[in-house]
Amino acid sequence: MTCRATLAGLTQELGAAGVESPRIEAERLVSAALGVRRHEFLLDPDIQFGSEQVARLSGLVRRRMAGEPLQYIEGSAAFRTLELSVNPAVLVPRPETEQLVDHVAGWIQRDRAGLQVESALDVGTGSGALALALASERLARSVVAVDRSEPALSVAAGNVAALGLEDRIRLRHCGTDFWAAIEPQERFELIVSNPPYVTEAELGALPEVVGGHEPRVALAGGKDGLDVIRRLVAGAPDRLQPAGALFMEIGAGQGAAVYSLLKAEDRWSTIRVCQDLCERDRFAIAVRNG
Repeated sequence: MTCRATLAGLTQELGAAGVESPRIEAERLVSAALGVRRHEFLLDPDIQFGSEQVARLSGLVRRRMAGEPLQYIEGSAAFRTLELSVNPAVLVPRPETEQLVDHVAGWIQRDRAGLQVESALDVGTGSGALALALASERLARSVVAVDRSEPALSVAAGNVAALGLEDRIRLRHCGTDFWAAIEPQERFELIVSNPPYVTEAELGALPEVVGGHEPRVALAGGKDGLDVIRRLVAGAPDRLQPAGALFMEIGAGQGAAVYSLLKAEDRWSTIRVCQDLCERDRFAIAVRNG
């Protein structure tokens, strides 16, 4: 069977299953089965599939049809300018989290005259996406990245090594109390986090591609989704330098509650809740008193 015929049949099958971009996903699955980049086989669509490649493609298609994220099947995901390794131990990086980095960059340009921060902390680093973006885009000179999941830290370590950023990013296992991984004397100019913020009620309603495959520990934020966010808000001022900033991704509809949590601390000179591109509350930003 040729690539041309395979792509046509697979596109139809994925489309019938409700996949949003069936042609693109078909190309990516064929690329993974062949072990080549998409443009390579698209230049020669009449290339023949061998029996081993047909068997491999069939296995990949079964996984996708069962709801597994395409990024896990491919073993990689794009995040800003980076290509990161991912597997079911970590969340698939989202475009919203890329926007969080944009907000950090805006703060640095606006409030710090473009000067990168010397020290940053990434709480719940997962694949290392935020830490790697901060370091690779020269937004932070050094980053401490913590996570309670050792398998996730293994993924992050592989990404740090692949990008040659071992001298700028330090990974730490933090257990259930992420502040315990921070030395008493350590202070940061910037803390970023994409914490678990899905409520108990929302967990059961997540689409299969998320709820059935991505790590629950990185999603579940407790009854109201604010369990980890409360700990971040309560502990961040003591770990930030004066005029240091906290940037968090939050759940849609949590803006008012998170704003109230920050306001109650009375240790912030600036508090903002910002929206994502779909005009939903998605980011909370607070600058510590100077």
